[in-house]
Amino acid sequence: MSSGLPSSLSPSATGHRNRPPARCTPAGARICRGAQPLRDGAVGWTAFFRRRPGRRHGWARLSALIRGVGCIAGALGAAGPAPGEQAGTDASAGPPPAVHAAPFAFPADDRELLALDDEMQRFFSARIDARAIKSARLNQIITAILGEQGLQFVYEKGGNYSARETYRRRRGNCLSFSLLAVAVARAYGLTARFCEVNTYPRWDRFGNLVTEIRHLNVRVWAGVEQFELDPLPTAERQAPVATAKVISDARAFTHFYNNLGVARLAEGAAADAQALFDRALAADSTAAFVWANKGSALRLAGDLAGAHDCLERALREDSTELAALSSLADLYAQTGQLKQAAKLVKKVEGYRLRNPYYLSFLARAEYTRGQYPEAEGHLRRAIAIKDDEPEFYELRILVAQGLGRTADAQRWAAKLQALQARSGQAQPTP
Repeated sequence: MSSGLPSSLSPSATGHRNRPPARCTPAGARICRGAQPLRDGAVGWTAFFRRRPGRRHGWARLSALIRGVGCIAGALGAAGPAPGEQAGTDASAGPPPAVHAAPFAFPADDRELLALDDEMQRFFSARIDARAIKSARLNQIITAILGEQGLQFVYEKGGNYSARETYRRRRGNCLSFSLLAVAVARAYGLTARFCEVNTYPRWDRFGNLVTEIRHLNVRVWAGVEQFELDPLPTAERQAPVATAKVISDARAFTHFYNNLGVARLAEGAAADAQALFDRALAADSTAAFVWANKGSALRLAGDLAGAHDCLERALREDSTELAALSSLADLYAQTGQLKQAAKLVKKVEGYRLRNPYYLSFLARAEYTRGQYPEAEGHLRRAIAIKDDEPEFYELRILVAQGLGRTADAQRWAAKLQALQARSGQAQPTP
């Protein structure tokens, strides 16, 4: 899988307030609610605790396929509005205004991604009792990040930020949330680790890049109990937290730089992207998904030999890295090595058929050949996987017209218009 992107949070969840977490239920309960569901039908996302049993001891046929965690990072180094006033220290006061940080610059030390500055320490010390028992501290930390008298952290699709920038902006993707949560938890004496979560992959497209999006969250130890801190509701994650894998800080930093690299690649800044992929590999050279992403980027730039080396390295690190296998199959086909390509295609075809953009690619080719029923089948699967991509609906209209189903075409045109209205993209239908 290629790397580079961030989140697994619902894109419709931007800009909405989250209510503070309730107290955890008695020991043995599976779920402790974090931020409670919004009232009055408001749309937004929630964070939650998942209690874990404690121990008393101790990516498709476009130009490239890319993988990352969270959501794809937005424009690197884009400056926002002028900073507002700094946060106060009165916990009874409302949240400090969001501040858009300066353009991103590489930290001298990767550990700075988890650093708290003086303003953050004042803010959290006014809301967290360092002498409280650990479970109470954990509740106070989540309230300080999500609550109405806290940061009111909200999801941002392009928000791939350090802990400090996440604090200033009051927003970010799942990786940004995790960096901030880990930094604050550790500052208040809790053991906190990053986790890669085994979710079903999500897909998106940014320019000519198809991205497979994975998820990251946080595990915290509070006494003899363990909790998962996750900004993504269970229904959105579609996989049990029990499948989460604890990773090192270095691996989390690798995800951070990888995500930024994918963002820059999507913007056409290939040199910046390569530098970010290299920084990601400097943090963890065993990250197969970064080698796969770097290989895809080199292939896009026309460096086929370099791409081959990176993709082979990805597979040496993880022979099951499907994005690397998929990209290598395309590279073999591009260079006329058809037998090698065919062997790899057999291995990755199931993976590709879970990619809605690959299904759309097949459907468009079938439509061009007049194979309308086959195209309809592939589009049905694509929309079942990703139902917010206008191009799938546009092609579905054309296929319905090809099949002579006027009413069906009109129905899909109405769905397309509704989708465009929700996303603010009013465009003529085919």
